[in-house]
Amino acid sequence: MKRHEFGVRARGSGLSRVLSRAVLRLMGWKVRGRSPTARRYLVVAGPHTSNWDFVIYLLAAGAFGFDMHFMAKDSLFRPPLGFLVRRLGGVPIDRSKRGDLVGASVEAFARRDDFVLAMLPKGTRGARPGWKSGFYHIARGADVPLVLVSADYARRELRVSEPLPLTGVMAVDMSRVRAFFEGVQGKRPQFNDVVRLDAEPES
Repeated sequence: MKRHEFGVRARGSGLSRVLSRAVLRLMGWKVRGRSPTARRYLVVAGPHTSNWDFVIYLLAAGAFGFDMHFMAKDSLFRPPLGFLVRRLGGVPIDRSKRGDLVGASVEAFARRDDFVLAMLPKGTRGARPGWKSGFYHIARGADVPLVLVSADYARRELRVSEPLPLTGVMAVDMSRVRAFFEGVQGKRPQFNDVVRLDAEPES
């Protein structure tokens, strides 16, 4: 894979990035924001109310040309889907071990100079009172900034933030996250998630 001008490895070719943007336009989506200049960061995407969200966020990754990764249960990496999951950026994790998602993610950052990890912190597309807090503990443990991505189905607008370094004070950091996602409407508005953290890290 080639390297992006800012140091992060680019996914695919220039043609694939053009095609991703073209598909988003055909679907009626606008992309706001620019490719982050950081070499290591955690992408936090929301709301998550539909299976379509994964398609939109995957196209966004292609449009920006970043080699984004996501953590997935290790059983998905077996044949016949294993190759595809890895090609899409999957990193295997043993979900049977409590707390392993945070530890494995921090370790993945520690092993790489260039690494972009993407998460849907709500954890489910259905009704849920808050987000899992694992993403926050991962960013703190890996000492990386957050890059926020919102998919607003009402405006058909996909928005990307500048990297947000964490202060270490959860209330302060989460107020900035809430401000970014305020007013954003998911595909199924009745399941829009509130940016409120669980007390325990995601397991």
